[in-house]
Amino acid sequence: TTVIAARRLPGSRCRVTSANEGKGIVHEFVGDATLKPVDDYTNYIRGVVYQYLKDLPGGVCGFEAAVLSNVPLGGGLSSSASVEVAIGTMIEGLYDLTVTPTEKALRCQKCEHDFCDTPCGIMDQFISACGKSGHALLIDCRKPYPTEHV
Repeated sequence: TTVIAARRLPGSRCRVTSANEGKGIVHEFVGDATLKPVDDYTNYIRGVVYQYLKDLPGGVCGFEAAVLSNVPLGGGLSSSASVEVAIGTMIEGLYDLTVTPTEKALRCQKCEHDFCDTPCGIMDQFISACGKSGHALLIDCRKPYPTEHV
C-alpha cells in the first residue's frame, strides 16, 4: 500500500517528502513543461506529473505531498508502479480530474519509459491502477488493453 497526504498549491511549485527516506528531506521541482528527469527517486513523481500537465489549468501542477509506502523498494514487487499510480490518483483528486484506470496505467508506464529510463511492460502499472482486492487481473496486452477481474 502506498499512501499520500497532499494539498494543492497555486502555481507550479511541487514539494515532496518520503517517510520511507526517514531523513525529512523535501524535494522540490517545478511542475510545468520544463520538467526533466534527475538522479533520484523523484523521477517516479516528476514523470507522472509530466503526463498530467496537458489536463491541468495552464499546464502547471503545484502541490505539497508526503509519501509513505509499505511496498519494499527494489524487491520486484511493483514499488515504482505503486508510487506512480498513487501520484496519479493524488493529481486527479487535487485537480478534480477523471482518468480511466487504463489511461492512468498507461501514463505511469510512459513515466517509467521517459523519466526513469526503464523499458517496462504494462503489468505492474495495470495491477496497481486496475486491480481489485481479492481478485486476479486478466490483462490483454494488446491495444486497447482490455482487463477482467477473475
